[in-house]
Amino acid sequence: MGEAVEEKRRVVSGGRRWAVEETLSSNGKATRAYYYRKQLALRLELEGHKVKRLAGFTLLKKDLLTIGAWLDALQKIVAELGADQEQTDFRLMPDAPADVEKVTVARGLFVAIVTTYGKLFTKAKGRGVTLAKKGWVPSHHAKTHDFLLHTRHTFVTARPTPS
Repeated sequence: MGEAVEEKRRVVSGGRRWAVEETLSSNGKATRAYYYRKQLALRLELEGHKVKRLAGFTLLKKDLLTIGAWLDALQKIVAELGADQEQTDFRLMPDAPADVEKVTVARGLFVAIVTTYGKLFTKAKGRGVTLAKKGWVPSHHAKTHDFLLHTRHTFVTARPTPS
C-alpha cells in the first residue's frame, strides 16, 4: 500500500462572496479551490499570449505592493532614527551603537526596494512583461525613478548603467 498523503489547507483570500483555499499535500502538490458563496466554483484554465501577459502584470503588481509595504516599514524606521527622510542615504548612514539594528534593517529594506523596483524595468523571460519609463513613470517621479535604477545598477547589482 502507498503512504498516506497529509494535507494542509488554508484560506488564502476571501470576502463576503468569494474565497480561495490552498491545499498543500505532503507529496509537494499544491492545489487551489475557488468558492463562491461557499459553493465550489467552476475553474477554467486559460492559455495564450494575453493570459501570459496578464500573469506577468499580476507579478508586477505583487512586486509593487511589496515595495509599498517595505517603504512604509522603512519610513517608520527612518522616523524612529530621527533622520531626514528626504536626505537619508542608507549606503552612507553612520552606525550609531544604539541604532545598529535599525540601521541594518533600514539598509536591508533599501536594498530590497531598489532591487525589486529595478526588476520591474528589467527584461525577464519567465515574467514576459517589462515596464518602460515612458508611459509608466509619471514625469514628477522621473528623478526618483532614475535614482533608483542608477542605484540598482551601480551599487546593488554591480551592473553598468544602461545607456
